[in-house]
Amino acid sequence: MQLDPDSLDDILSDNPLNITCLSDAPVVCPDVATRRGTLYPGNHPYPLMLNLSWSDQEQTVLPAGETLQLMAAFKIPELPEQYQQAGCVPQGVLIDGSPTATSANLTFYFIGFAEQTTKLSGDASAADDRWRGVQIRVNYTRCTQDLAITQTIVDASGNPIASPTVPADRTVRYAVTITNPAVSGPLALPRLTEAFSPAVVEAVAVCDPALSTGGAVCPTGTFAAGTRYLADGSTAAIASGDPQLDITWGEAGEPTLPAGSSVTFLIEAQYPAELATVATAVATAFDAAPGSPFPLVSDSDAIAPTASSAILSIRKSVSPIAPNPGDTVSFVVDLLNAGDAATSASFSDPLHPDLAAANPGGFANVVCTPITAGMGVLDGPLGDTPCPVLSSDATGIQAAIPVFAPNSGLRITYTAIAPEAITSAPNIASIYADADLATAADRSAWVNFIVRPVAVDPPDTDGPGLAATGVEGSLTVSALVAGLVLLLGGGLLVATRTIRRRRQSSE
Repeated sequence: MQLDPDSLDDILSDNPLNITCLSDAPVVCPDVATRRGTLYPGNHPYPLMLNLSWSDQEQTVLPAGETLQLMAAFKIPELPEQYQQAGCVPQGVLIDGSPTATSANLTFYFIGFAEQTTKLSGDASAADDRWRGVQIRVNYTRCTQDLAITQTIVDASGNPIASPTVPADRTVRYAVTITNPAVSGPLALPRLTEAFSPAVVEAVAVCDPALSTGGAVCPTGTFAAGTRYLADGSTAAIASGDPQLDITWGEAGEPTLPAGSSVTFLIEAQYPAELATVATAVATAFDAAPGSPFPLVSDSDAIAPTASSAILSIRKSVSPIAPNPGDTVSFVVDLLNAGDAATSASFSDPLHPDLAAANPGGFANVVCTPITAGMGVLDGPLGDTPCPVLSSDATGIQAAIPVFAPNSGLRITYTAIAPEAITSAPNIASIYADADLATAADRSAWVNFIVRPVAVDPPDTDGPGLAATGVEGSLTVSALVAGLVLLLGGGLLVATRTIRRRRQSSE
């Protein structure tokens, strides 16, 4: 890395215009000052820092033999952000082209214009202009000790994962090791921070004493994201935008991390359910003691969500399709996976409001059976997906399927009572590849049943007529049958389809 102090951008952004004119009459001090003048474009490698001008351009501002003296104060820019907390620049980082230099030149150019026209843009007599560069020597503190940090994504047992992806539960585990090399001196107040992007739902860290080496002191307790833990045992809230984990331990003047020692933290972080891009965690370590000779070091890991390769489908049927009010209606739902395993699938079938009054407790007689070869639904050797726990209440049926095996399926049957009102009762069941996210693998099936109108016997009459012969009743039945035929012809009575549907917030 090159530490380049020659750019004026940082100086200009950090400093207000703070100019004092030291000259007296007959010299006229400038009354207008602007930042970054552009009167001398391209003639030297640095931009003009200030443009001084006089509002009355007809006056003589600098008589012959007089001197215009200006004084300006500027703040030297801070160290780059990655070195500010440690307060020193690590060995090997180039300063002024050198990996060991402790200072660099910062050059200011002062340009004097002999005359500026009022009608033309540009200098009227550039040959008479004078400019001079002034160099300011900026000193930097070099870190005289060394420090190292490594971060690895691990499994629940602490073993490194070769090609990690974000698991279904969005929980990622990291092992962070801070090492004080043997060539360094003792480190008194080590500080560890962990910045997650995107911000995690929660995270905890523990220091494992069994993994500490060389007499390093491991802080005790569990450290939660959102709280800054100080060495004296007190805590403070973490400001928005700061690393979510922040732990300082040890005691000033004590060898908390002796030379040649190390400590290892195990961090468990849960990323948000809506994570759809790469998640990054940056671990940083340095000595929190003021004036420490130790550098700030960091390591990071990026991990992406698992792309679902499951091939899900769902089939749903209902019987009877035209029940009488109060009849029992039976549903059969087949959940199928013809692709790779889905590790966080879920199933839902909300109870439609039209069915709520007749079914206050939700669907009844809920039964799950694994799909077998004899059912003729799937070909080839079948995988084994155990039936999940099915929850049925007034909102409908829900089930989490932790592992939906390849080429396997589940058949779920349940019943409902047809309502008293004449209605077409829709019913949508869905299978999701991920319990928290809408994905391209999600599927839904929709089926309706229609409640029959109750046929009313016509009143008896004394005279001949259609009603007396029962023809009117026949017409009622015929009209119902015709209506059913029309509905069936239009595909409105029973429709089972596979569609993509984004998760509703109520689910």
